[in-house]
Amino acid sequence: MSQVSSWSSPLYTTGVKRYRSPARWFHWLTALLIFAIVPLGWIFAEFKTKPNSGGHFEAPIPGTVATYASAHKTLGLLVFVLVVARLAYRFANKPPAFPGRISWLEAVVAHGTHWILYLVLLVMPVSGYIMSSGGKYPIAIFGLFDFPKLPVSQDVAKTAAGVHLSAQYAVYGLVILHVAGVCWHLFIHRDDVLSRMLPRQVNVE
Repeated sequence: MSQVSSWSSPLYTTGVKRYRSPARWFHWLTALLIFAIVPLGWIFAEFKTKPNSGGHFEAPIPGTVATYASAHKTLGLLVFVLVVARLAYRFANKPPAFPGRISWLEAVVAHGTHWILYLVLLVMPVSGYIMSSGGKYPIAIFGLFDFPKLPVSQDVAKTAAGVHLSAQYAVYGLVILHVAGVCWHLFIHRDDVLSRMLPRQVNVE
């Protein structure tokens, strides 16, 4: 088995520069929360409740409207905190350079997609928070306590709801574009772009 770099090192044994451990954690935790929060939003916004069921959903996992809404809103606030922390780390720590085979156009698209995704992932929870502040239901944090609401009018809440819905589709498009870019580099270019965001690997000879 070949020697590997330390956990905090930005290099693989092959010399491929990679993101440091905190950046990788921010990335994968954000991705995990997004893939959890989206179906939760679909369920409590679209699924119908069964007659005489006490408000329980016809959903893969039984739960009430309040249960799904609380989970969705809580994860949304966590996404906001995580993205803010991730941006603070990003500004303080320069990301590794792309491999030499990356064209300037690919680099521009990659950077543009990342920054627009950061923006949308901030707009989504903020607009959701404003929308929920104008609603009649509390912003329950996993059912443990209620998060304070903003004093907003119904018109402002309605506008925020429209922004939240539009940002939802922006997230879909950006995530698809991001995954498509990964597949492009993995299967077409066959380069080490994906390796930059993976934990250290052990090369077995």
